Amino acid sequence: MHRAPVSPHRLPRPGRVPRAGFTLVELMMALVLLAMIGGAIVNLLTRQQRFYRSAQEAIDLRAELRHAGMLLPTDLRTISPANGDVYAWSDTMIEFRQILGSGVSCQIFSPVGATQRIALPPLRLARDGALTSWIAAPEPGDSLFVYDDGAFVGNADDVWRAYAIAAVATLPVTTGCTGAYYTSPDAGLLGYRLTLALPSGSTAIPLTVAEGAPIRIFRRARYSLFQQPSDGRWYLGFSDCLAGRVPACSTPLAVAGPYRPYSATDPGTTGLAFSYWDGNGAQLVPGVSAVAELARIDVVTRTETVRVVANGVGKTRYLDSLHASIGLRNR
Repeated sequence: MHRAPVSPHRLPRPGRVPRAGFTLVELMMALVLLAMIGGAIVNLLTRQQRFYRSAQEAIDLRAELRHAGMLLPTDLRTISPANGDVYAWSDTMIEFRQILGSGVSCQIFSPVGATQRIALPPLRLARDGALTSWIAAPEPGDSLFVYDDGAFVGNADDVWRAYAIAAVATLPVTTGCTGAYYTSPDAGLLGYRLTLALPSGSTAIPLTVAEGAPIRIFRRARYSLFQQPSDGRWYLGFSDCLAGRVPACSTPLAVAGPYRPYSATDPGTTGLAFSYWDGNGAQLVPGVSAVAELARIDVVTRTETVRVVANGVGKTRYLDSLHASIGLRNR
């Protein structure tokens, strides 16, 4: 018997139609593989996020250290301890005389009792000149230094004379200043009149203090390590102080930080520490040594990250510090 050849294009039998798709086993295997790959991706992303967060915290930490390292030398380098610029000092605080502004005297009025008035030009003149400038308007309780050229040629008898500011008022530039300090477009501008308390035994600013003499205005300022009540952390704080105000110094304003907490038992871990030295390199003791001997101030700031970070070995808080040595110019 001969069988008929089967055609390759023969249609399948009825009831045996093939079905497309995955078996249950194949589907389970695919889900397991997807879960493994997804878990690996999530783990990688989480580790990357932790790394970048740790790196950002370290960057922020170093930025705060640099901030204090630039801010303190700028304000402290110009003080003159021998001339009374330092009011108080300790291992975590220094209170000093800070320059507030400058200008020229455009008129010196006659004394009235124990006071005398001196006028300053407006902050900005129409010709865009500036003969008066300050970072904040002076207030009663600030101090003013005016340059006394002396009676003789040369600078042997020149001196800066100090006065306390008793009152501050504005007045038209045409009233307060002579014509050498303004032009006709400035006629509507307001200048300033400072009332000065004359030192005991003095009846007037000396005649050797001429019109046009340079003026410097100062205010007591304080830098200190303080704990912020809102978050309980420690910062470099700035306060301004005015004689006659109660309390004399304002509530500290956080200008850098946070830093490590203050420690009375382990000063080497304190977040902000001042140390003081004389011209021979000997360390001075606040409250014991003479402040007039002060020639150099060393400042150490120490900080740490808020959260623990990975350091390649384990997890810990990242610590860093900065040491700034400030030589005083007016020693």
